[in-house]
Amino acid sequence: MKIRYSKKTTKIVFSLALLIVLSGCPFFNNDYDFEYNTIVGTTPVNLKELNTEYDDFNSDLPYPAGRQHIYFSSNRNSSGGNFDIVYKYFDISYHEKKDIVDIYWPVIYPHQLESAIVNLVNTTSDQLGPLFLEGLKGTKYFFYAENDSGNFDIKVIHTPRLDWGSSQAQKRLFGPVNLKGINSSSDDYYPTFNQDYTKMWLCSNRENGRFDIYTVPLNPDEYFYEYLIKPDLAITKEAIISGDSDDKCPIIFGDYIIFTSNRPGGFGGFDLYYSKRVNNNWTTPVNFGAEINTSSDEYRPFPFQIGGKNVMIFSSNRAGGKGGFDLYAVRIKYLY
Repeated sequence: MKIRYSKKTTKIVFSLALLIVLSGCPFFNNDYDFEYNTIVGTTPVNLKELNTEYDDFNSDLPYPAGRQHIYFSSNRNSSGGNFDIVYKYFDISYHEKKDIVDIYWPVIYPHQLESAIVNLVNTTSDQLGPLFLEGLKGTKYFFYAENDSGNFDIKVIHTPRLDWGSSQAQKRLFGPVNLKGINSSSDDYYPTFNQDYTKMWLCSNRENGRFDIYTVPLNPDEYFYEYLIKPDLAITKEAIISGDSDDKCPIIFGDYIIFTSNRPGGFGGFDLYYSKRVNNNWTTPVNFGAEINTSSDEYRPFPFQIGGKNVMIFSSNRAGGKGGFDLYAVRIKYLY
């Protein structure tokens, strides 16, 4: 015997079932109990699950929400020798009821794309400053710098975006491509981009042996790996951001640029600074202050948002870590 249900009955049953499911789901129930793992507050917290006794720094997050695969530089593989790009996974969540940003460390198998990237990038030379971009003209890009020529050059590998979409897809990685249009005979590294991909930022010691921050205008209608190898590209030093000291590791975050500098007036070594773009001009850089900076070195900031809250991962060799440079996370409440 075949039972027939009216549309009204089906709707009621579905609504009751949905109510039962959601009533037991923490995402929808503000009274749920949650076991936090690594709470990220306004005081920097050591990301112990990522760090080792060696140097771990220069992080990058391809997807700043939910489950992450974080790329960073480390000399762990050579017991303190050359730097490689490594990656790990973590889950990040925001809990509105208690205003808590939490990081959890799952154990999951490596993804094919991440494994293929590090296998292609890593050599016996040093690899620093990873940067992963997705969706530009249907292509994924992985930027980094390598000193196989004696000085650091910015390189990129790339892959058609859809090649990694299914188990049957063809998996292709091309490169590394030396971006000789922006590289010099000095050190060039830490590439980053503004949000509309019309400008690339980098740091270099091509003038006076001091690191400054430079920009390169881009053509968003051309593939980066083709455009950035062209000769005579217009490379401009950003005078307001670049001082008389070493200014490095720029990152664009909305209307802000965040970078590291050992300029006078800081807390010692390299500190993290920020500047805001107002009326198409950068304001005088501001030190993040003693909440973040120490008498040791603070390096390569990477800000992002989760649940509308600003979080920044950075590196520091401050006391109390696991050894060398460690990765830290902190909430920033006063930007925006």
